[in-house]
Amino acid sequence: MRCSCCTLSLPCAAWGVAIEWSGGTCPLTPLEWRLRALAGETPGHGGFIDHYLTAAIYPEGLTREWQWVLGAGVLVVNGLAYVALLLRARSA
Repeated sequence: MRCSCCTLSLPCAAWGVAIEWSGGTCPLTPLEWRLRALAGETPGHGGFIDHYLTAAIYPEGLTREWQWVLGAGVLVVNGLAYVALLLRARSA
C-alpha cells in the first residue's frame, strides 16, 4: 500500500532542498508582490518568509556552506522517515 502523504511530501522536500542549495527565491514571493500591488499596497522587499520568519529560521551570519548543510539535513531526515515507513509497512 502506498502512503498518500508521499505524493506531496517528496516533491515538497525536493523543492525545499533545491531552493536552499541554489539560493533561489520561492515562487510564491513574486506572486505575493504581484497580489499586493493589485490590492493597492506597496510590495515590500522580500516576501512573507523574509518579513515574518527569516530571523527565526535563518540565524544571523548564515553562510552558503551552512545552507548546503541544512539542505542535506532535510534529505537525511526525510530519508530516515521514509525508511522507517517502508520497514513498518513491510512488517505489517
